[in-house]
Formats: sequence, C-alpha cells, structure tokens
Amino acid sequence: MKNYNISDYITAEELKNFRKKINLTQKEFAELIGVSKPTIERWETSDKGITGPVVLLIDLLSEHDEWLRQGKYLNRSIR
Repeated sequence: MKNYNISDYITAEELKNFRKKINLTQKEFAELIGVSKPTIERWETSDKGITGPVVLLIDLLSEHDEWLRQGKYLNRSIR
C-alpha cells in the first residue's frame, strides 16, 4: 500500500498549472472534480492556500496525469 505525504494546502498557481497540464478548461475540470466553475475560478485567483478534500484529490490525480491528459476518463458529454 502506498503512503501519501499530503500537503495541508495547494496554491492557486499549483491548481491552475495542474489543470492546464491535463489540458482541461475550468468548466471541464470543475465537472471532473465535482465542483462548480465559479469555485474553480475563485480557487485559481485566491491569494490564500486552498484546503480541504481537493488537496488530496489533486495529489491523487497527479499520480495519473498521463491518463488524464489522454482524456480516457472523460464522458464525451463534457468535451
């Protein structure tokens, strides 16, 4: 079993860079992680650390970023 060293927060820049790395719009990324587009907009412009379950989710998704970039997970209605 893999142990994860999870940060307490991620920065707006880290979140935005990850979203761009997997080549998703704010809307597509919001749908992927189950939040609204305005939430993504707010997070990406925040000057405070982003906390909560999204930190773990982004860390886990980062483990599979190649798969995400290929879009194999996407329900084609998103794109």
